[in-house]
Amino acid sequence: MTDLSGKTAIVTGASGGIGQAVARALSEAGAQVAVCGQNPERLEQAAAEVRKGRGEALVVAADLRNNDGIQQTIDTVTKAWGRIDILVNNAGIT
Repeated sequence: MTDLSGKTAIVTGASGGIGQAVARALSEAGAQVAVCGQNPERLEQAAAEVRKGRGEALVVAADLRNNDGIQQTIDTVTKAWGRIDILVNNAGIT
């Protein structure tokens, strides 16, 4: 993967499966990764996995099915890291 040092990524649906694997890969490439989803406990576990890579992790527990949750995610990430470079829209409805 390309060197993503200095880049900020948001991965939705990052609490498991494909989303968690993508978050981990982005981190290993050097990105700071915001792991987003609805289950705070699973997101903390995902963040711990992400932190094993080169990047930083930020947990954002939000309901991305509505505009308020989306705006909360954007605000949290930009407040923490100042920018968003990459969005992986992996959230699903079950």
